[in-house]
Amino acid sequence: MTEGFDGVFRVESTRYQDRTSAEVNGGVIFRITPHVGLQIDGKRLLRSDGVNYDPINKVSVGVSWRF
Repeated sequence: MTEGFDGVFRVESTRYQDRTSAEVNGGVIFRITPHVGLQIDGKRLLRSDGVNYDPINKVSVGVSWRF
């Protein structure tokens, strides 16, 4: 919601659309103990028509635990 110059609030809408794309991903797990590790992943969509709600590059960090 944004406020216009005349003091009236306006709701801006975003057009969302379905997209299908192949992706390339890779990652690594740094083993801290035999059961706990730090996991880092990177992903890249092969399409180049990026939109603000779905970026082309994505990175994630997490903790992994093995039984």
